[in-house]
Amino acid sequence: MSCVWKRIPFAEVHLRVGCAALHSHPSVILIALFIFIVQFLWFICWFLMVLGIMHAMNGPMVLVANKDTAVTTDIYGTSAVYATKPMPFNANRYETKRPIYGITQNSISYNTQRKSLYHREPQDNQVLRSIVGFLLLLSWYWGANTFKNIVHFVSACTLGRWWFGNNGEQQYLLGTSTKRAFTTNFGTISFGSLVEALVKAARSSAERESRSNILACVAACLLRILEKMIGYMNDWAFIYSALTGQSYIEASRSFIELFKKRGWTMIINDTLIGHALGMINLMVGLTSAVIGGVLVYIFTRNSIEGDAITTITIAAVLGFLIGFLFSSITTTILSSCVRTVFVCFALNPAALGATHPEHLQRLTKAWSKFYPTEFTASGYVDQLP
Repeated sequence: MSCVWKRIPFAEVHLRVGCAALHSHPSVILIALFIFIVQFLWFICWFLMVLGIMHAMNGPMVLVANKDTAVTTDIYGTSAVYATKPMPFNANRYETKRPIYGITQNSISYNTQRKSLYHREPQDNQVLRSIVGFLLLLSWYWGANTFKNIVHFVSACTLGRWWFGNNGEQQYLLGTSTKRAFTTNFGTISFGSLVEALVKAARSSAERESRSNILACVAACLLRILEKMIGYMNDWAFIYSALTGQSYIEASRSFIELFKKRGWTMIINDTLIGHALGMINLMVGLTSAVIGGVLVYIFTRNSIEGDAITTITIAAVLGFLIGFLFSSITTTILSSCVRTVFVCFALNPAALGATHPEHLQRLTKAWSKFYPTEFTASGYVDQLP
């Protein structure tokens, strides 16, 4: 417990720097909200696509009567053709009696010779369903990761603009960084998201079979570890790509070499910012739920008790979801900014002294106090004013 308390001031300094950058460029929140709306619309299209594929693969029973008085039946991949008696017609009563089509033993044959042909799909259909299910999972994870990483990329550029100030390159401008995320650097973001999506889809497929297969259980465990590693690497690689313009593979190698050179491999694992932001999201959601429930109670206190309780519950749930959603958007951007602080401090800490010297002073004090060995080995003591 004491080790955790010692790291809180160190995390607090970096969180304060990230908040300062976000406060200087609040428009990035609107961009993140717009991307979230686009992602929601994409999810609706993806869901409709899944329904269409499921309907095509699991078609309902179809009965079709042809001119030769035969009935074609198609029930979930099993087809059959049944011969039937011609439809009678009573001219005196001016009405037509429709035959009853069925698949019982009595309705199969009316003629002297019964015709019944069955064609059942092979077992390979299960393999096809598994492949289609995997591809659907892959498309879902790929799209979700791509939208998330676009926000991460733009947030990193925002802090780069705040860190380097007017001396920074034009690629750090908010409009330019958004354009880069959807054009020149979209391939980098998509490729990194695809790698992570492949592992996630494979892990989900393995977990589905883990209850009945020990090998699938072991594979799911290994894939979960690999998923954490790739997700961790992507977070830092996209930041380095946003700041330097390198490709995904080049940025992955460069940030690993940079942190190894500085000796910060374990330091970035010790930050408590992610847990703190998660608690903030939960608290904002609960607060919104309480406020929503109280407001509805005030306006519905004269209503029927049963209806009032239901209305208050719905309002509280909606308030929690809305509060948690908007808080998650903000904290996601803030988390990206805090991670970018580490990368910028490793690349060029002196640049912060020209734009925001008070924050540079706080960072240097925190590093020299909590990680003096790594700070001295980095050589920043001689470079900083």
